[in-house]
Amino acid sequence: MSWWIVPFFIASLMAHSIVTNLRSYLTFLVALVVFTFAGLLLGFFDARLYLWNRSGHWKRYLILVVVYAATIMCVTALTVAMDYYGLINYFGGDAAGSFGMYYIPSVAFYLVAGGIFCAVFSAFKRLRRKN
Repeated sequence: MSWWIVPFFIASLMAHSIVTNLRSYLTFLVALVVFTFAGLLLGFFDARLYLWNRSGHWKRYLILVVVYAATIMCVTALTVAMDYYGLINYFGGDAAGSFGMYYIPSVAFYLVAGGIFCAVFSAFKRLRRKN
């Protein structure tokens, strides 16, 4: 679900050298590490509890949105903490120009888009059962 970060990473690569802006690229690394860890953790819990296979699409949607929101909160907290301690830069600017400004809106997007998708899927499923 973190695919939307890739275009920002590519645009940054095209505009700024990694060697001279290494601390600016740490925000991308934090997001990658936390999302990877969250995915592995979700896979571990699913292997133990079989949540995914036992759940319908609404429960799957809820699992994904809750895990995504928790992951975004962790990424945001880590990024803010790193910024507070001066460990990261923002390509010579400030955090207001960072892709991190889209963290919270991305949660809202997935919440709404996923809800619409599940509602449409449920409607088609009900129509198929009636026929």
